[in-house]
Amino acid sequence: MDVRRATIAQIALASRARVKILSRDVMVIGAVDVAYSGSIAAAAYAELDLRAMRVDRLTAKASSSNVDYVPGYLAFREAGPVLDLVRSLPSLPDLMLANGHGLAHPRLCGLATHLGVALGIPTIGVASEMLGPEASTYNRLFCRKLRSVYVSPGNLISLQDSLDIVNRLPFKHGYPEPLGSAHDESKRALKAELR
Repeated sequence: MDVRRATIAQIALASRARVKILSRDVMVIGAVDVAYSGSIAAAAYAELDLRAMRVDRLTAKASSSNVDYVPGYLAFREAGPVLDLVRSLPSLPDLMLANGHGLAHPRLCGLATHLGVALGIPTIGVASEMLGPEASTYNRLFCRKLRSVYVSPGNLISLQDSLDIVNRLPFKHGYPEPLGSAHDESKRALKAELR
C-alpha cells in the first residue's frame, strides 16, 4: 500500500462526509464484517428488520485481497470486498453498521466513513477498541463507549443518533445486531472457503 496516496484519498473522502441528524425513519439496518486468512477475504452482510428485531438477510462472499493491514488504513483492506458484496444486493439498507471506526479517526475517515461516502447512505462505526493516542481528539469529538463497543458516526448521521440506534439493538457476542451476525457469518464463510 502506498500510504501517502492512501492518506490523500482518506482526506478527500472525509471532506465529502457529513454529520447530520437523521432525516428519515430507519427500518432496515445492514452490517458488514470481513474475516481473513492470508490473501483470502470473506466479506459478510447481515440485515436486521428493526420492527421485528430479526435478522432477515445473511450473505457472504469470498475473494482475494492483496492489501496488508496498516493501522489507520483498515478501509483500504476491507472496503473492496465489502463494496463488491453490498453492491450485489437487491437494495441498500436505510443505515449500515461497519466493524471499524467512522469519524473517530486521525483523518476523519475510518471504514464506516469510507463506506458511507462510497454508498451514499448513513453509516455507523462500531469498534471493539479505540484507535491510538494520535486519534484522541477525534475520539473525544466523535466516539463514545456503549456497552462493550466504541460507536462513532460514519456519514450522514450524528453521534447522538448513532448512539441512540446502537443502544436500541440487541447484542450478540459483544456486537450490536446485525453486526454480531455479520461477524459470525464472515468467520463461517472463511472456514468454508478454506476447506
